[in-house]
Amino acid sequence: MAAPAVVAAPGQLAVAATAAEQAAAREVRRAHPLYADVTLRLLTEILNSRLFTTARPPRPACPQVREMQLPGECI
Repeated sequence: MAAPAVVAAPGQLAVAATAAEQAAAREVRRAHPLYADVTLRLLTEILNSRLFTTARPPRPACPQVREMQLPGECI
């Protein structure tokens, strides 16, 4: 019976990795077909969340209840 294979994430480095090993790992990571797409989507999510939490004014309190609204329902 064969020993189970050890699975390691690509680009995983030892703590004392040399600059050349770090550069090689970076190239492997960036060569992945989804790297650019995932990086840009992640950056977009971060920027949008920062924009809407810091630049957006807070929502006003619930307006007065109109005839067509149920009590406590906000638009």
